[in-house]
Amino acid sequence: MRDYYYILGLTINASKDQIKKAYRKLSLKFHPDQNNGDKFFEERFREINEAYETLSNDFKRKVYDEALINKTSDESKKTNYTNYQNSQNVQYKNKQESKSTPTPPPTAGPKANQKKNKALRNIGLTVVGLIIFYILITMIKDSNDTSILSKNQDSTQTSTNPISTVDKKEIELKERELALKEKDTNNLKPVPEVSYKSYTPCTFRISLPSNFNLQSIYDDNSPNYCDYSVKTKDGFEILQLHSLLSSRFAFGTIKELYDAAIKGSYLEITYKLQKGNWFVISGTQKKNGNIVYWKRVLGFNFVSDLWIEYPKSRETEITPYIKTISNSFTSQ
Repeated sequence: MRDYYYILGLTINASKDQIKKAYRKLSLKFHPDQNNGDKFFEERFREINEAYETLSNDFKRKVYDEALINKTSDESKKTNYTNYQNSQNVQYKNKQESKSTPTPPPTAGPKANQKKNKALRNIGLTVVGLIIFYILITMIKDSNDTSILSKNQDSTQTSTNPISTVDKKEIELKERELALKEKDTNNLKPVPEVSYKSYTPCTFRISLPSNFNLQSIYDDNSPNYCDYSVKTKDGFEILQLHSLLSSRFAFGTIKELYDAAIKGSYLEITYKLQKGNWFVISGTQKKNGNIVYWKRVLGFNFVSDLWIEYPKSRETEITPYIKTISNSFTSQ
């Protein structure tokens, strides 16, 4: 089973605030959009989300802690049994060697010597039988304990791949490389605690932070074409939403739209991904250096665009919102 406390860099006695702070810091650090879609960071980001989802829920955390403690206890039992078995094997080997050691000739005659040897053989056979019997009983008990623990783990977890399958040295190297590239995180603003509100203007759906304002630029009250703008409280336009009939485009598939967007892009592209009926391209504007995040969705009848653009000076303010906004954006 995965050690969620290890993933978040915490101990089992960590408080809710410590869990939340660790999650915020690591989710920002390993977010795929911040690391050019690197598969390693995607896997780490998934593990961080999985750990936080379990440990932030009181019930799930209680079940997980019990399973983790039982697993640790079970491994301790197996270690004790192995040590005991090794000690018994050593004792048995010593007894066998002592039996094979020649003894001085008896002084009481052949019959007395035969009786003594027979008694020793009986004792040795009795000891061996007891050892075998103890081993069998212990194995049966351990097998029952393991099957019960396995059932409990199956009912409380959807994944049982241990974190140890990831090479720890590779993690350390990746984290060192990231530390050299990333900015001083001590100056980053914390992820704001805001609620999100859902909108269904024109032909698309989207969730926006409650402190953002959605305004119509153009909407002819028909599904042919529409334009919307989203601004922050201080009036800064953070993103635009566009929708157009798919029949207006020369390309009919999302792959064709993606290839055309890459070919005609005027961005310094740092990340790109095409999946299902959508694609994402992000980078910086060649003309002014602004950061751009563009998501295009091919719906049943429409092509809808989410265009986020902001200067680097507002990067730490806006970046925490992008994932939630992007994931909520869909088209009819």
